[in-house]
Amino acid sequence: MGLREILILSFSAWAVFSCLITSSFEIFLSLLLIGSLVIYELSRYYIPRKVKVLLNQVVYVMLFTFALIVLKKAMEVLR
Repeated sequence: MGLREILILSFSAWAVFSCLITSSFEIFLSLLLIGSLVIYELSRYYIPRKVKVLLNQVVYVMLFTFALIVLKKAMEVLR
């Protein structure tokens, strides 16, 4: 099993685990962000450039989603 398959398997396992322990979609997305950041930091020196670019894109999308969740919660508090 190659490194790419291990990364996909570990991210999938984290996604399933996060889905099982949360009831809120916002918390689920936040946990996915945390998982993707941990996987990126642990594997960035060992993965090829193509996989690193793909993982960067996943992290950026998750960060954007997290920012939207924070803005939504801030608007709820301000109302």
